Amino acid sequence: MSKIYLFFLLNAVIIFCIIFYFVIMGDRMYKFIDLFAGIGGFRLAFESLNCECVFSIYP
Repeated sequence: MSKIYLFFLLNAVIIFCIIFYFVIMGDRMYKFIDLFAGIGGFRLAFESLNCECVFSIYP
């Protein structure tokens, strides 16, 4: 596989693990920094879990 496919696969696994963690933790409010803005939907995933984005980097 090429490096770009591995990057997107890793990105999807990380998002899945983060969502799974927040589902287990319940309705706690978290704040996050979006360092991967525009790459894989991190912000959408976190905001769907009622988290607050406090800083975002967009290339």
